[in-house]
Amino acid sequence: MKTDDLFKFDPADFDPSLLEVVKAGGLDGRKLTAMCPESSRLHAGATLPRERVLLHDGTKALHWVAPPLRTLPRGDQVPPRDIDHYPPEYAPLFFYVEKHVLTLCDAYGDKTDAEFEEWYSNLRRRPDGRSLGECHDQIWRVLALLLAMRPISQAEYEAIVGQLARSAGHFRMGPASRNYMDYLRKTFR
Repeated sequence: MKTDDLFKFDPADFDPSLLEVVKAGGLDGRKLTAMCPESSRLHAGATLPRERVLLHDGTKALHWVAPPLRTLPRGDQVPPRDIDHYPPEYAPLFFYVEKHVLTLCDAYGDKTDAEFEEWYSNLRRRPDGRSLGECHDQIWRVLALLLAMRPISQAEYEAIVGQLARSAGHFRMGPASRNYMDYLRKTFR
């Protein structure tokens, strides 16, 4: 299976706020990604509010104002005990986030394993807490989009983001190591 096939979601599962924007804008809901804001804007000191998610379906782009992350989990599914082994049914969710992380690093440069570990841990413990910068905000946007595209319970969300933090920590060899990014590049490219 090609990795692009893993990232298609069914609009019937969408959060109503996302579905409304997708329908109104004529986007293909099966191909949505969260684009990175222009990095040139960041260097000029202007940042995009965290809740403004730039949606892209491969041809069209538009903004969706995401609700708070803590309000997006749905259902009461319990994550599997072996989530640290990336169970096949959860692989598309991990891959969706990590594919976006590659895009983030292409736009803003590679970040350290420690930074990713901190961002993921922060998003697990305090999903709508204060911003730790534009990269943290972009991961927030990706997670908001993922939660809005698929019914994921609070327990599943915490397990997924917790495992992403452990993965980044697993590759950390020091304060400046970027082994997590190297691993993702080998996996996806």
